[in-house]
Amino acid sequence: MERLEAACQAAGIEARGSSDIEAEIWKKFIFLAPMAGATAFYRAPIGAIRDQPERWARLEAMVRETAAVGRAKGVALAEDAEQGPLGFLRKLPAAMKSSMQLDLERGRRLELEWLNGEVVRLGRELGVPTPETAAVFEALEPFAMGAE
Repeated sequence: MERLEAACQAAGIEARGSSDIEAEIWKKFIFLAPMAGATAFYRAPIGAIRDQPERWARLEAMVRETAAVGRAKGVALAEDAEQGPLGFLRKLPAAMKSSMQLDLERGRRLELEWLNGEVVRLGRELGVPTPETAAVFEALEPFAMGAE
């Protein structure tokens, strides 16, 4: 792992090894699932979500719900694991859209089941409430298979 990390860095690729890949995957998931769900739900880029307090509050809640599910699943997440994804979301270009929003706009099949659906499913299984994520999932579910 150290040799791969060094080779990547030598090639100008930002890389960092990890001894806990599951935690690294969940750190990304805590960002990805809420962003995808929120931008598709509102059919708006991240800037339009950040600019409206009610929308931003929903996105923040989805980040917290996703992190809570990860912790309940036994993933070793830092106590403040939500801060990284929220900080990243605050810095994204205002026009940024998620791939799920783009798929929705183009009538393509959505990754809904594997992103927001997984948060909801695991939340139910582990006894973790996910009301904001569930509301977004339910609103987008009719579009999950794309246009007919």
